[in-house]
Amino acid sequence: MKKSIILTAVLLLILGVFIAGCTSNTSSSSPSPAQTTTSQPSSVQTTASQLSTIDPSHMALTLSDVPTGFTMKMGTERTSSDVSQTALADGWKKGYYVEFDKTNTAIRDYEVLQQTISIYPINNLNQVMTEASTSLLKEANATITVEQLSDPKIGDSSKAFRIKSNILGMPVTKFSIYYVKKDVFEGLSMGGTSADYETLKQLANVSASKII
Repeated sequence: MKKSIILTAVLLLILGVFIAGCTSNTSSSSPSPAQTTTSQPSSVQTTASQLSTIDPSHMALTLSDVPTGFTMKMGTERTSSDVSQTALADGWKKGYYVEFDKTNTAIRDYEVLQQTISIYPINNLNQVMTEASTSLLKEANATITVEQLSDPKIGDSSKAFRIKSNILGMPVTKFSIYYVKKDVFEGLSMGGTSADYETLKQLANVSASKII
């Protein structure tokens, strides 16, 4: 029993780090040389209707939104110390982070669900999306496969990815969705031994509906 508990803790820790790669890339990853170039701000004029009107904490998924079996592990405001210099250069204003997990040791089933919410100047969101997507694709190596999926059509613009790896002899898949709605940029990830893309898409749509 003690070995099973230790194994579970180790797997969840490693899995959490693996999954965190996705959502942290949206604002906390170290900038690559290509990302440090500052583009000129767009001249597009912003109207009040294009801006969100509620705090990021109210856009976050809640326990009632996620599938049965998940428990809430963390929900916290994000501050400037939580994000990268690249995000700050892009005009990051404020944000929120929430994480859920599900564990079934009897069948060695582990899943982690994460949501990262960030508010940016609306004219910088295309750049933020490009930086986040490029950073995620660069995670691919000899042991990690990263593939871009078809557009999930969430919010005003969106991208989706599938990442495959192997953790302690177990095949692990995570799905990541980035989307923009109004002045909000979100990254959602679901990863583990039985992560389901359709479920993540449904949750992304639920989260997008909270942005008003």
